[in-house]
Amino acid sequence: MADSIRILAVYNGVSWKSEVIPDLIKLYRFLGVLKPLDPKELDKALEKLEAEGLISVEKRVRGAFDRPWTFEDELIRLVDSGETLKALRRDEKFMNYVRERYMRMVNQLNRKRPI
Repeated sequence: MADSIRILAVYNGVSWKSEVIPDLIKLYRFLGVLKPLDPKELDKALEKLEAEGLISVEKRVRGAFDRPWTFEDELIRLVDSGETLKALRRDEKFMNYVRERYMRMVNQLNRKRPI
């Protein structure tokens, strides 16, 4: 459950459910954890987080760049992203992951491209 919160926090408290598992895989790869992810376990974790009032889940229609159609997904939001981010600033896993993502983006932007 904590990793789901971390992933939502990386994206400023909002993510589509269909994107959470790929993002969890990225987090686990960064942490060196080889852990199979079961969508049913994610559903249970999200239900528990929603019941505890930490997240809200809303069915929405969305599109994607690689698809010419829309589809139904669930938009997941942290209820209090400000407080969550404040708490996660003391979380070593979260801070290391955010730092690594930032450095990768900077390196990609600074990479010289052929003219």
